[in-house]
Amino acid sequence: AREKTMVHLFGILYAQEIRECGDSLTPTAQEIVQAAGIPPSYHMDVIRGLLLAEYVTVHDRRVSKWRA
Repeated sequence: AREKTMVHLFGILYAQEIRECGDSLTPTAQEIVQAAGIPPSYHMDVIRGLLLAEYVTVHDRRVSKWRA
């Protein structure tokens, strides 16, 4: 489960760059997972990250301060 979450996060973080690489998300996502050497089925998780990017804001946990 953690691996899929990290692939989603990758898609979220690099959504703009990935969208600029091609006309269609599926072939681009397939090329990404192939280059990364991960199972081909993970291309859907890259796409999910791309779709989530519009709705998600990533905060750097290292900078966040916990309040009691």
